[in-house]
Amino acid sequence: MTGEIILYNVRAYKHDVPQRGDIIFFDGSEYINSCVLLCKRVIGVPGDIIVFINGNIYINGSKYEEDYLPKDVVTVSDSVFVVPDDSVFVLGDNREDSFDSRFFKNTYVSYEDIKGKYIWGIYSEEAADIIIKSMEKLESVKRLRGFTYDYRSNTHRPTNIRNI
Repeated sequence: MTGEIILYNVRAYKHDVPQRGDIIFFDGSEYINSCVLLCKRVIGVPGDIIVFINGNIYINGSKYEEDYLPKDVVTVSDSVFVVPDDSVFVLGDNREDSFDSRFFKNTYVSYEDIKGKYIWGIYSEEAADIIIKSMEKLESVKRLRGFTYDYRSNTHRPTNIRNI
């Protein structure tokens, strides 16, 4: 979302695995035919059996309580999901309008696609404006020093080299 500032830990799962309730960022190309970073909450971990009954989630036969969601949120699916090894089942917190594991072409998010764990976020257009202005200033300084930043390749290059 424009104006949202998010911090996530790219090293969180180098020596650990995602836990139920974690909010993760992962490469969306295998799931939605788009090269975007997706952010969803881990609901199922390897070995879990997940079913949806009367708008509620049941994991391994027990109702899963989600205190972070409004009470009137309904989560639906007609499928039964069994989470395979080295993968997680994810749902968006905006359940009624979320494209998530219930609908992905590859249902389960592989550990290798996970890029990090959510730490903190805030939505503020004012904060976004500050960051954009800071980036513009940084780019001005780099141009004065003879370098420009290429956002597509995530690299710096001398300004006197032209793209051919």
